[in-house]
Amino acid sequence: LYALGVIVSIGMISSFLDEFYSFLFLRFIVCTSVGVIKMIACSFLIEWLPKKNRSLVMSCTQIYSVGNIIVNAAALLCIQDNELMYWRWLLRSSCMLTFVAWFLLLFCYESPKFYLSKMMFKEGLTILEKLGKNANVPFPEADKNKIIEEITKEEAHHVQTSVKEMFRGVFLKTSLLLLGIKILSSFINAGNLYILPFLLGNTQQKHTDPSKNPHFNQY
Repeated sequence: LYALGVIVSIGMISSFLDEFYSFLFLRFIVCTSVGVIKMIACSFLIEWLPKKNRSLVMSCTQIYSVGNIIVNAAALLCIQDNELMYWRWLLRSSCMLTFVAWFLLLFCYESPKFYLSKMMFKEGLTILEKLGKNANVPFPEADKNKIIEEITKEEAHHVQTSVKEMFRGVFLKTSLLLLGIKILSSFINAGNLYILPFLLGNTQQKHTDPSKNPHFNQY
């Protein structure tokens, strides 16, 4: 919810900017928030899915690039005289759609696993009880006591981990490979933002400094 709030507010502010580097900085904050949402959303989604459907559904979450294609298709409607004249309104529209998602999430249940992992048994069990009523599945006191007992036992044997574990033993090569791929793909994706003002501007004029590109302010 916090990350979505950042996307809506910072995204909307960036649509009013006329200076390129300030715009680029705010878009960096927005993209960072998108990364936060992706990690949390995947964890949250897995928790609510039956085990047999998790692999299929989680695979579908990786086709987010379809959203990029849709946005680019919408951007074509904003082009007039070979220039992207209405990109600000396109950005504001996407922010409003994100606001709708933020509003809908206010009515969703918190993660029971999150509450239970924090030893907040009352809150976690209350949500599970509500879910049981909605699905007409009984949730007897014996099951509640068993959950509390199992989590308490788990907590006693909990091993503290850290980011350092990613760079030890068999995880080292895999972690470095995945991080390298992620950084490279991020540069490629973010690079589109840097070159779009040139590509969508007057192609007959060359501008070595984006801040001096008159088309950015003109749009």
